[in-house]
Amino acid sequence: MEIQGKIIAVQPVKSGVSKSSGNEWKSLEFVVETEENKPQSLCLQLMNQNIDCYAVEAGMTVHVKFDCAARQWEERWFNTLTAWEVTVIKGKEA
Repeated sequence: MEIQGKIIAVQPVKSGVSKSSGNEWKSLEFVVETEENKPQSLCLQLMNQNIDCYAVEAGMTVHVKFDCAARQWEERWFNTLTAWEVTVIKGKEA
């Protein structure tokens, strides 16, 4: 899937160790707001090495390619939007 818009928030990096594999992981969440008549906001995440590959900052206009996956936890369902490519269209405004 793909989205284009302005990054309006970037959260601190989170890290931990996978319970199932024992591997270390890190993630960074950021929010993109589309630039349409009725703007939509999506919270996406970058995982592991992609955090270093794509330096996202609030104020940037970006085009993001991402995967969407649903998972269940305690009888509730959640979506995870994992970005795998971020292209900067316009740098953050000064």
